[in-house]
Amino acid sequence: MYGVDACPVCVSDKRSLDFIITRTFMKIFQTSSVDVIQECQTMFNFRRASELILERKRKFLQKFCSCENGIRKVLAFMATDELPSLCASLS
Repeated sequence: MYGVDACPVCVSDKRSLDFIITRTFMKIFQTSSVDVIQECQTMFNFRRASELILERKRKFLQKFCSCENGIRKVLAFMATDELPSLCASLS
């Protein structure tokens, strides 16, 4: 997950990461039932990669918008455009 908050990640990449984690859980718990895997993830408080990426990106953009330096002033329009859509998708 290192650096994913600052990089653009498309929907298909997020789905691929979620798939990898789901398949890993299937191998660990030796089941092919998606319902069982989702229940295990819930019980272990294991969040999907796509959720973690959105949360990390939201935090990154909030910190970026509050920073007062020259680079932020140049790139502020990108962060302020993307932040509301990320907050809406987390709700």
